[in-house]
Amino acid sequence: MRTLRGARVGVVGLGVIGQRMAEVLVALGARVLGHDPAGLPPAVEACDLDAMLRQVDILTLHCNLDATNRGMISAQRLENARPGLILVNTARGALVDLGAAIRLLGEGHLGGLGVDVFPTEPFAGMAISAELPGLLVSPHAAGYHDGLAAAVRQGLVDSIAAWTQDGRLPHPVPLPLSPG
Repeated sequence: MRTLRGARVGVVGLGVIGQRMAEVLVALGARVLGHDPAGLPPAVEACDLDAMLRQVDILTLHCNLDATNRGMISAQRLENARPGLILVNTARGALVDLGAAIRLLGEGHLGGLGVDVFPTEPFAGMAISAELPGLLVSPHAAGYHDGLAAAVRQGLVDSIAAWTQDGRLPHPVPLPLSPG
């Protein structure tokens, strides 16, 4: 376990979820570096992805998947990353070369790996050992709770009502929307 106070954390993708993650990290005393072509909130320092990987303690992914970022966390990028980096991917599985990440975790280059998304789902790829130190695997549904379905329904109702009343949405939506 590490404290987040004073840690350098990179957040890739600063949409609604990434911004919330950045807010929590800042509140916990982390220095947050961000990478998102759409822009960054005020408390986040802009950083090129390769530079970010060389200097952060933790990297967390919260971006969509499209043709420009498929495989962006490649074996080469991970090999050039700061030793001990903890990588957390809760965005899209195809953003990360999972085989390379697991190999580098086993070799001790990565300090930790958290994944709840996989290159293909349902995941039927390589065998992943739960015994590998520093590996946390969870279903993408790890945040589900008893009240989630009701909250999602209410959020949809609120969004539709806002759109029909004055043409705005409660949460910004980047355009154009891309599949993935």
